[in-house]
Amino acid sequence: MKKLFMEKGIIFFVLLVSTILLSKNYTFFFKDCVINYIEFSGNEFEIPSDQEIFWISNVQNWQIKNKNNDYSFSFKIINLDDYKDYYMEKIEDNIFSLKSTQIIIFYNNQLNRWCETNKSNLKYLSKKESIVFDKDIKGWIGLKSKGTWDFIYEMYNDGTFNKNIELNGSILGESNVYLINQKLNTSINSSERLMRSLNSVPKIYQDVFTLNIGMLNTKNKINYINLKSYDILSFSDDYIINLNNVQTSAEIIRTIENTDYNGMGIDIVNGKILIHEIFDDKSFAIKKVLINNFSNGENIKIDLGKSWNIKYKLNKTKDTFISSSRTRFIEYTLIINNYSNEEKKISIEMKQPGLELINYDNNYFKNNSSIGSIELKGKMKMNSQQKIKLSIKIQN
Repeated sequence: MKKLFMEKGIIFFVLLVSTILLSKNYTFFFKDCVINYIEFSGNEFEIPSDQEIFWISNVQNWQIKNKNNDYSFSFKIINLDDYKDYYMEKIEDNIFSLKSTQIIIFYNNQLNRWCETNKSNLKYLSKKESIVFDKDIKGWIGLKSKGTWDFIYEMYNDGTFNKNIELNGSILGESNVYLINQKLNTSINSSERLMRSLNSVPKIYQDVFTLNIGMLNTKNKINYINLKSYDILSFSDDYIINLNNVQTSAEIIRTIENTDYNGMGIDIVNGKILIHEIFDDKSFAIKKVLINNFSNGENIKIDLGKSWNIKYKLNKTKDTFISSSRTRFIEYTLIINNYSNEEKKISIEMKQPGLELINYDNNYFKNNSSIGSIELKGKMKMNSQQKIKLSIKIQN
């Protein structure tokens, strides 16, 4: 990734997890997992049920101890044959739930029998493990679990542009949360690289995009957070007719001038964007599409998919190849229909090495073509049709 997001000024890097003395937790959301770093002192640490050990500082020897359940809750011994008509869903090893019920089936290791209990007792059944150290330690324990994150942008018809993030994963207690825009196994060579001070501004560290969003304290596994809102002054939807592709519907491309004076001037990191439209004077999100990386000052292009209102048909009327000059002359007739009740901006495009537009017969479209590229731009009135004859040359 280009170093588009590096801001000027001094950036303080804390390179060694083991030397950090701040009394707060750190959470790193990668694209494929979540790592929680918890400051710990003592000789035994109970591992949360959905976590696995990723890294431990200031210690060389440790082991995992399994804790046996004491089964200090109500249950009854059962015969599994009595449950053959139920659909069982596995929760973890030797623990199942009966679909559409509040019943849990589990294997009691003390009795060596299958038992039934209420779903409310599941917390007593989950596997319990602890890390045991050979002496008291003071350091960091890194816990890894399933998770991901994404930028979810929103754009409204009035130009409102929201920059949001969606976190999907566990945050253990109050924690300083960082987002890293790669998968774990391609992002770092050592867990000691993770911690540093960023002041909520996206940056590049070891060529990895990183964003600190500050302190969070939530037990929810899915969190949706608005980072900032912008007011775009102007944007345009262009209807692209690509003559290289055999199709009948124009492609809609939304273009936003990404500058300060247009209300933007920001770096866009790839993610998803919700596009809103107005129905009965109310705004609803009706499309969710991908958005690519764009740097400050670079026009933002969003592919909104195929149009229902701009249809076209391309017919080849002549095709001549002159072998002596290895030149091909082709003539097309292009018919474009605007079935909407609005004027639309149309762009006719074609790209190919050696391509040249010789002639076209429609004054509604301005010619911006060059060698290797055809580009005709114009506007179509509502409920109208345009017919264009194109003559092109291709030099091989």
